[in-house]
Parts: sequence; C-alpha cells; structure tokens
Amino acid sequence: MHTVYLLFWVMQPTYVRLFVVYLVAITAVSIVRFVKVGTSLYLYSDEPISPEKIVSGLVNPDSIAEAALANRIVWKVIRQNRSNLDDVQERAQREKVLVILRTSGAQFLRLRKILAIDLKAINKAVWLTLLLSCLVVVYGGPSTFSDVCNNGKLPALACLVVTLGQLSIRLSLGLAVCAALFAASSFFDHTLARRQILWRYGCEVLMNELSTRQ
Repeated sequence: MHTVYLLFWVMQPTYVRLFVVYLVAITAVSIVRFVKVGTSLYLYSDEPISPEKIVSGLVNPDSIAEAALANRIVWKVIRQNRSNLDDVQERAQREKVLVILRTSGAQFLRLRKILAIDLKAINKAVWLTLLLSCLVVVYGGPSTFSDVCNNGKLPALACLVVTLGQLSIRLSLGLAVCAALFAASSFFDHTLARRQILWRYGCEVLMNELSTRQ
C-alpha cells in the first residue's frame, strides 16, 4: 500500500506536488494558530473571578483580562448591604474600581487584538489557498488533458471526462482546506466578539451596581 501511494505521488506533476505540500504546510501553521487562540479562550488555570474580588482589589488587572477572555468571570450582581464608608470613601472606592476596569480593559483589548491578528492571517491564507486551487486547475488543465490522451487509446470525450475528474480532485483538496480553515476561524472570531460584548456588559453592570448600592 505504501508503494502504491509512493508511485501515485511520483506520477503527479511537480506543480501538483508543490500544491499538496503547500496545503499541508498551511494547515499545520493554521492548527498552531488555532491552538494558540483556543488556549486563550478556553484554558484558564486559576479559579473563576467574582465581582467581589475585583471590587476588593484582590486580583490584578492582567489576571482579570485573561479571565474575561476565557469567560471565567462570574458577572453577577453584588448582593451586599452598604458598607460603613462615607460618601468620600465610597467615591474613592468607585474610582479605584474604575481604574482597575480601565487597566483590565486595555489589557483585554491587547490580548484580543493579538488573537484577532492570528485569525486574520488564517483568513488571508484561506483566500490565498482558494486562488492557488483555481490556478492549479486552470494551469494544469491543458497539460492534464494532453497527458491523458497521450497514448491515443481513449476517445476525446473519455479524455475530457478523465481530465475533469483529476482536476476536480485537485480542486476539492484546496476547497476542503479552505472550508475547514474558514469554519474554524469563523467560530473563534465569533467567540472573540461574544467575549468582548460580555466584558463590556459585565463592566457596565458592575459600575452601575457600585453606583446604586445602598
């Protein structure tokens, strides 16, 4: 079986072999990028962060940003009575929390942009792969038809059918890689957008709760 695959590989034109090598390489690079994005979005080693920890300043802004990106912040309303702080101290506490959220927000935005760059690179690779797939079919069409009909044993119509079959296989390989990369990239991009919306919502809820606590 290994010999059959090797002979099939050797029989392919050079441009087809280069195209297959490109598909393997771009898939491997994209998988590495997906692992990086997925790790940031779904793997968070520490415990979930509650709003109480944010208000009390027990968590640093970097950890808050990483937890928000991984959806590990429990955005619940703080259920507690007004503390024994006077208005000045209450205002100072709100200002402190606002600074923490702003710093965390800047870090969250930085992390999100880094992941978005990886996803954007994958999307560009999808369009490049689609273009190369079409070029392989257009460029290889005449030569493939000539190779199939070279022995003269097949009629023109049969040569055309065989040629279209081989070209379809090559195009299908490229389209399959494009579809897989685009689907995965769209999923992670959608997840990033939802995490950003949830972060903004959580910050608004937290600040409104601090402003209305009694």
